Amino acid sequence: MADAVIAQDGFTSGEPPVTGRRYLAAPGTEPSGVTIVLAHGAGAGMAHPFMVACATGLAARGLDAVTFNFPYMERRSSPPPTTADAASAPRGKAPNPAGDSLYVKMVSAYAKDSESKVRKRGPATIAGRQGFEAITDDGKCKFNHLVSIVPAGDRIYMLVSAGPRGHATSDDAERFRNSLHLTDGEPQTTGSTPPTPSP
Repeated sequence: MADAVIAQDGFTSGEPPVTGRRYLAAPGTEPSGVTIVLAHGAGAGMAHPFMVACATGLAARGLDAVTFNFPYMERRSSPPPTTADAASAPRGKAPNPAGDSLYVKMVSAYAKDSESKVRKRGPATIAGRQGFEAITDDGKCKFNHLVSIVPAGDRIYMLVSAGPRGHATSDDAERFRNSLHLTDGEPQTTGSTPPTPSP
């Protein structure tokens, strides 16, 4: 099925309007009646090669797939970074620990892009490492986000879990956060601490 021609159909939906793309199951595959919706991460939109590869791979196996851009991604004017950009980026060691000022900047940038407000923030132990955690919400008590940041080796990882009101302090968000496993750097320990209220 790797050489199958995948029919695609672009569309616009929602308010504010966002673009999307439907990848139809390849001809000759057994219809599954299932549509998989793929949501992009914070750094790249639906046109990123990884997103396209996932959607076409699902369609080649008989599953309809849909990709879309979140509103904040629609507003961005610069294209997502490419593999060539990553290869030419300077190599080095990420600050470990990076320090609260960098973490606050990262959380603030995420809140701005996701149109949410930071409600709590503070140091946290994540995947056995000292990091930073914040809770943001949309200001309407409808959605909130648990934002976890942890340095490891030459990278800083940001893990975001979002859901309805109360999600950030739910067992689901904690399980998702605790599922993060990093193999680079010092040995892992268990446990994490919740964010402390910001001053």
